[in-house]
Amino acid sequence: MRPTPPLSAAGRAAHQQPGLRLSSRRARRGLLAGALFYLASLLLSPWLPGPVIAGAGLLAAGVLAYGGWRAGRLAAERGEALRRIREEAARGREGGEEVRASRRLNELEAALERVRRNAGASRAILWEIDEENARALPRLVAGTANPPPVALAGDPLGWAWSERLPLRLEAPPRWAAEAARAWVRPLDAAGTRYALFTLEYAGEALPGSGALEDAASFLEAFVRMQGREALAAAAHEQLERVLEVLRRLPRETDALAFTRELAEAACRLIGGTGAAVAVWHDEAGEVLAVAGRDGGPAPGAPFGARGSEFALAARGVTPLVRENRKLGDELPVVAEGERWLARPRSLAVIPLLEGAQGVVGVLGVWSAEAPRLDAHALEVLEALGPYAAFHLRQARLAAAQAAVAPPQPGPAAPRRWLSGE
Repeated sequence: MRPTPPLSAAGRAAHQQPGLRLSSRRARRGLLAGALFYLASLLLSPWLPGPVIAGAGLLAAGVLAYGGWRAGRLAAERGEALRRIREEAARGREGGEEVRASRRLNELEAALERVRRNAGASRAILWEIDEENARALPRLVAGTANPPPVALAGDPLGWAWSERLPLRLEAPPRWAAEAARAWVRPLDAAGTRYALFTLEYAGEALPGSGALEDAASFLEAFVRMQGREALAAAAHEQLERVLEVLRRLPRETDALAFTRELAEAACRLIGGTGAAVAVWHDEAGEVLAVAGRDGGPAPGAPFGARGSEFALAARGVTPLVRENRKLGDELPVVAEGERWLARPRSLAVIPLLEGAQGVVGVLGVWSAEAPRLDAHALEVLEALGPYAAFHLRQARLAAAQAAVAPPQPGPAAPRRWLSGE
């Protein structure tokens, strides 16, 4: 069972509201007082006049009704507090990189606006370079409205990008608002999407180069800091996924359950759309489990020593990585006759090595969407290979022992790989 995450200060405050505890005591006291008052009026009825008894009954009914209303309101307040606590815990668990990326974007927008104001510019833009289409795309804009994408050919943005040099534009470029003068500066922020920084000045001269460089240097340092933060967050998230894989795999001692869990864990770790695990023995293999809904290999499908990506990886004892796969010029993933609903655009096949036993299985992961798989995630998956191979072999040995044990009532599904034939 996964432990409940600790509540934040806000969650603990909602959970421990003194008002809720006070209301609870008041509601209980109101109900108790009403009940005692009504009981006393019944016990004293032989000695009290009728109007007094009637009044006492009405008063008791009112106290009881008030106590019930308070109790109902208390239950509603507690339910609302619990709902807020649960939502807060869910946000803490599920926010992940999307939430952090959104926060970084907001911070960068604020930093860009601050730079624009300090530099006295009418507009500041961070551009992303689309090299495939030779365009500059305005990704973040502070000041006036966003300009359209700009073709790099014949534009100062293209020159600044190709030469990696700053450029002062005393004649207004076509993308500048209000016929403003502009300054272009490439950002040396490796691994980030922001490649060019521009400042525009409408109706006034450009400041000195020192002031412009100071503005660009501040923004460049900010982008670099965010890049490092993003890498650290991604590494932490990947470590969490690896630890989750390590926690979950040993739970399964059944070979089929283990391979299903391994396929699903590998698919999650790599961020792919599908995965498959096969056993390998005596130059032949068999698919044991498949994750995802892309079609392709099916559990139980055999494959030989040639003619597929799985066979190449197993016989060559080396991982294979395929990028930008195209229909008609690739081998089958496992065997001929695979029926794909969505064919893999990228694929990685990792032989599972277990010490002196050699290759005992094959793990394949793919994506029908991305042209390439994450290289860091593939390194982690390769590092997990021997660990997975050990557990796969142990599960296989346990299955082989179960296969030669006295038959037990119930359905059986023998496979040739259980006994190592």
